[in-house]
Amino acid sequence: MPYKDPEKRRECQRKYQAANREKIREHQRKYQAANPEKIRQQQRKYHAENPEKSMEYQRKYHAENPEKKREYGRKYYAANREKKREYERKKRAENPEKYREKQRKNKSKRSLLKRSQDALAAINSRMGNN
Repeated sequence: MPYKDPEKRRECQRKYQAANREKIREHQRKYQAANPEKIRQQQRKYHAENPEKSMEYQRKYHAENPEKKREYGRKYYAANREKKREYERKKRAENPEKYREKQRKNKSKRSLLKRSQDALAAINSRMGNN
């Protein structure tokens, strides 16, 4: 008969889980393989009900694994290049002024970079001439 005291019950559960970890994991793997859509549905429901917790977890994961996130982004972009371009075209059509402003900023950054490269080349040529 199970323990009535919740603290005693949790203690017994911890002991059982520690002693039978592989058995429990095997059962979980079988369930996950048999019910993938059900699990996805439960995850979506949890994230919808707990957006703050979900975002906190994401922020923590991104902070701890920046290289993994960059690599995932590169792979996704390579696999879905046309999809990303179509998304950008759609966003540009919805708000053209925002994208014009971005272009202006990027253009000024590029011209600044070009000027600094030209200045560096001029300095290098003077150093080589002297």
